[in-house]
Amino acid sequence: MDFAETIADCQLLDVGANGSKFTWARGDTLERLDRVLIGEGWANLFESTRVSNLPRILSDHCPLLIRCQIPGPRAKPSFRFQNMWVRHSSFLKEVERSWREETGTSGMINIQIKLSRLKKNLRIWNRVVFGNIFEKVRKAEVEAKKATERYDQNPAPELRSEMQRWLRNSY
Repeated sequence: MDFAETIADCQLLDVGANGSKFTWARGDTLERLDRVLIGEGWANLFESTRVSNLPRILSDHCPLLIRCQIPGPRAKPSFRFQNMWVRHSSFLKEVERSWREETGTSGMINIQIKLSRLKKNLRIWNRVVFGNIFEKVRKAEVEAKKATERYDQNPAPELRSEMQRWLRNSY
């Protein structure tokens, strides 16, 4: 009751969340312990705040993903480096091949041309080597979410194993 009164006194609002309704599990006990509380200052700063309860993987708590939208137009990045690239055996060869090509210029314009060419080549290389990873991750997350929901509704050992298998494979 003291905690609930403190939340009311501070005029905080529980944002709620998407995903599993339980954020903590120990054995057969499931609870919603983890929450995001915001105040008036936060609400004035951000246009919207969305919370997603991500699947439990290494902890008995779900990580919370908080997405905040700042008012105004958002710029979409034209290129996004993927950390997984550096672990691929052909990545450095692709960078070296792209970088070694002459540009016929020097100085900063040389660097700019090489970076632009590298960006284009890495986009093509990524499509060939990895395909559309965002779609693959999205599909795996959907399956992991379904398995988590099945387990939340019926915490049977075989459903827990299925959920953990999907979570390991999707992250």
